[in-house]
Amino acid sequence: MKKIIGILVVGVLFLSACTDGDTEEVESNSGQTEETTEQLEESNGQSEGNQEEVEDLTLQVTKVDEEAGVTIENSEIYQELNEFVKENSKFGTPNDFSLLSVSMAEDPDGNHQMLFLGVNRIGTPVKNVKFELTIGSTEGDMVWENIPITLDEENAGVLENNAALPIFLPVTSQEQIDVMRTISQENVVMEISNFNFETVDQ
Repeated sequence: MKKIIGILVVGVLFLSACTDGDTEEVESNSGQTEETTEQLEESNGQSEGNQEEVEDLTLQVTKVDEEAGVTIENSEIYQELNEFVKENSKFGTPNDFSLLSVSMAEDPDGNHQMLFLGVNRIGTPVKNVKFELTIGSTEGDMVWENIPITLDEENAGVLENNAALPIFLPVTSQEQIDVMRTISQENVVMEISNFNFETVDQ
């Protein structure tokens, strides 16, 4: 069982994700976007009202976890994430896919992973989401550089609309951990490229 090492909002990325075909490829709106929890609340339609109202997010269990008998109710990490999602239920922008960096986590063997939430506000369920992720600092120190990420249907399942899905990325070196310790809201760089997905017939 993985254990969350504190829940901290590090950064978010929004993508312009159009849905006029079975397979889409989009580029990120911005190479870097990071916000505090308070800014998240304001940016998600709770302050100026200049964004469309969005439905409350729901946390989704990955297909592989669900098949293993994991539920939100019987998993400590999903319970913690579910509370986090409830507290940030308006996160995300209509017609977008968002990536939220949440925290570090570790498995029973002490291996570290970075925990993200992939948020689908595209307007339709999607599957086989693929993109490349770069995270580092403005000083040029990288944790990951164009690491390929695939939320394939076999393991992740279909990501429903207005749903958030946990994504774990392995932290395999002390160098990565050292770089993470130098990253803050002021110097974080998060970039997504080569983003594409498949829509699901409803």
